[in-house]
Amino acid sequence: MKYTKHLWIAALMLLLVTTATTVQAGSTEAARKWFDKLAANMAEGTAFKSDFSMSMNGSAYGQQENGNVSGTMVFMDETHMRMTMEGTMAMPTGETDVKMAMVSDGTHTYIDTEIPMMGRQVIKMPVNFENPMGGGSGMGGQDPLAEIREMADKFAFDVVEETDELVVLRAPVDGQEGIPAEAKEVTLTFDKKTGFPRRMTMGDPAMVDMQFNGFQKMPDLSASDFTFTPPEGVQVMDLSAMMGG
Repeated sequence: MKYTKHLWIAALMLLLVTTATTVQAGSTEAARKWFDKLAANMAEGTAFKSDFSMSMNGSAYGQQENGNVSGTMVFMDETHMRMTMEGTMAMPTGETDVKMAMVSDGTHTYIDTEIPMMGRQVIKMPVNFENPMGGGSGMGGQDPLAEIREMADKFAFDVVEETDELVVLRAPVDGQEGIPAEAKEVTLTFDKKTGFPRRMTMGDPAMVDMQFNGFQKMPDLSASDFTFTPPEGVQVMDLSAMMGG
């Protein structure tokens, strides 16, 4: 399902990289300030780490995808990142455990998945391949600053709530490709002190609810820390030639 795939990548990259089919009026200045803070964090070039948890409630909108996953992501720049997660997903055949790791090493992105009855498989692709779904690059190779600015331009975010610690932004998502019309809105909650997101939800009730457990800067990490070696005996589907990498 398109919206599920995009939201997983978006949330784990701290970016809502959804494919906008309707360019809206853009965000208010009050909301743009928080996108600017996030962009400034990304522009520092210092790696950061965050634990996260995510629940999906597709059944509230007549969809089959339901589940809960949790994991950790480490992000340095648009071509160097690492993410691991595991949890349970409700499939048409029943509930199943899932494990996934994604690593971008500067040249390639590796996606290592393990699902019962399907086994374990690694997909390898160039880090800067063009996403055939639209919306820019694929799993790696995004320009985070450009994506953040595009998000602020394409979605009409406004500040709807503010406390001493948090600020909540909300935007309508009607007309976005692959997102059920019932979802209607996306909400982002930012930590005012750090400028990083605390929570992202889509829909009311939430179709996707993702929460971040703080962000830790990791200045000692370098590009050489983002490597991946496929496990011995595991099939590797190399898509590099197909995708020009």
